[in-house]
Amino acid sequence: MHELVLWVDALCIDQGNDGEKAVQVGMMGEIYRNARRVRAWIGEREEDGDADGETEVGAEEVGDSWTVWRLMEEFGTSTRFDCWDAVEPHKLKPGQALNRMVSFPFALSGSLHGHISAPDILQADLLTACWETESGRKSWKIMAKMLKRSYWRRVWIQQELYNNREVIVHCGLNSAPFECWTRALEAHSYECNLDPSDRTIKLPSGRVRLGSQEVHQAGAVVVWFGLGRRYHERIKSRHGHFRLLREQLSRGATDPRDKIYGILDMVECWAEGRFKADYTASTAQVYTRAVLSTIEQWKALDVLLDTMPCPISMRMPDLPTWCPDWNHFITVSEDESDAGTDLKWSDVPYGLNRWGDNKFDYSRNNICYTKTEDDGRTLICYGIMLDHVRDVADSPWSPGQEEPSYENLGRLLQLTGADHDPGRREALWRTLVSNRAWDPSFDLTSQEFVPAPGDFGGRFETWLEMLRLRQKLRDNPENESLQGLRTDGNILAKAVMPIDQQRFSGKTSAEAVEQVVAWQHPYLASCQIATRWRRFFMTENDHMGLAPLHMLPGDVLVVLYGATLPVILRPVETHFEFVGEAYVNMWERGEAFDLAEKGELEERFFEMR
Repeated sequence: MHELVLWVDALCIDQGNDGEKAVQVGMMGEIYRNARRVRAWIGEREEDGDADGETEVGAEEVGDSWTVWRLMEEFGTSTRFDCWDAVEPHKLKPGQALNRMVSFPFALSGSLHGHISAPDILQADLLTACWETESGRKSWKIMAKMLKRSYWRRVWIQQELYNNREVIVHCGLNSAPFECWTRALEAHSYECNLDPSDRTIKLPSGRVRLGSQEVHQAGAVVVWFGLGRRYHERIKSRHGHFRLLREQLSRGATDPRDKIYGILDMVECWAEGRFKADYTASTAQVYTRAVLSTIEQWKALDVLLDTMPCPISMRMPDLPTWCPDWNHFITVSEDESDAGTDLKWSDVPYGLNRWGDNKFDYSRNNICYTKTEDDGRTLICYGIMLDHVRDVADSPWSPGQEEPSYENLGRLLQLTGADHDPGRREALWRTLVSNRAWDPSFDLTSQEFVPAPGDFGGRFETWLEMLRLRQKLRDNPENESLQGLRTDGNILAKAVMPIDQQRFSGKTSAEAVEQVVAWQHPYLASCQIATRWRRFFMTENDHMGLAPLHMLPGDVLVVLYGATLPVILRPVETHFEFVGEAYVNMWERGEAFDLAEKGELEERFFEMR
């Protein structure tokens, strides 16, 4: 008989002993890394059903019936659904073989022969056939329910999944390797024809897939775990470290200190022992230690920027304003109803300098120079005073609004003097997208950006004119001279589209309107991402920018050395409060550094609490 040694976190750690917990937390990474196999338990099989009465059926069912476990057997065991780049394993890419299958599921001869194998085509047919059956549709929806279980949101799951090469996920009496979950979800994602402007997913037959978006949202976190498992090594880069810290906002932990302690082993500079778990320290102390040690390691301040989406009213009262507050659970899912959910990602702004972005660098890659006071709350940074905030106004999307406001946009035109000044108008439309264009050809979860192209000016004018005409039609419902705009899409399109983009010959009214929507959409989407949950500001020297909702006139705009974006600080007696990151249509490539060297801008220390 062979001896079987098990280590079970819930049983092997005395959760009431802070000293023992600190020691065991320091060992957990090595335990998972050296284990022969990791078995994860996500709970009993799905028995309660959902609103339609679906319940999980057993794996013993065969024939034409689909189950969650058959999904993973059919789609999760084949490497043809493996969508990670073989050369650069940290990059997600569309599965090339799967793309060919989706594009040509019916072709097996002619010029395509030899490029797509018969098994590939049969597999593609199987994906569509699965969604065409009632049991298949129910099984995908049941999988979505399983993916919403609390296990997938735990902080500690990261060590369990990243540190061991063989992870088996159990649910009830059934189990499957973790890779089967990720590959099945990748097959689902890439076989879907997902239009970024439309939340529905359609089959080739034209039928809308019920529950597809639900699966897409629920599976997003699991697919990203699949990305992390490709490393099997500790994070060694600055951007990887910053990204991991941001991701803790969507992880759940009974003890908020574990938002940091749960990832100590995953970061090389922390795993060396310079930062150890200490359960006698307060949550605020743990968070400030995490930030200060990160700044010390990388000589950069970007950790202060993109990990602070929490509204100021929800922040821990004893936490310094410059320290991110991880004491929240922000969910990806739109229909999340758990009591532990504080915010949804749709309720917080996207970072203005996200990974993969065209990096702004207002401080021109200068390393930070910081000091801390003995109180652990005061952070002193060196930087450049750029300007003072004079006016603050609502962006086109006010908080909670689903549609842009023409009144808000009209006020911005007046505030900026952009009504009749082409230069000011360009500065305005560039500011409203933070001078970037969201590229929808990338995966929706990646939020990749490219520099804003020049044709965004024409797209902005079309959008502005559409908003103006809609407002005019609402204000004048009885005006017969406007009837053509109400009933004929071609008349409307000619009124708003640039002349060089008007190609309406032979188009129906609906097709002309669709052309207008498609033309303005790239600018509209980029503007919504940049301005939602932000406010527009003007400085005393007439520069335009975007900053957090809680900014106020009188705040100051500053470039801190070591931060790629400027920040908004609030003067309070002898020190400053940290308000958040900002975009300003000026100094994007570090020009402020040149002006400071000439003495045209002031360099100084900023004491933040």
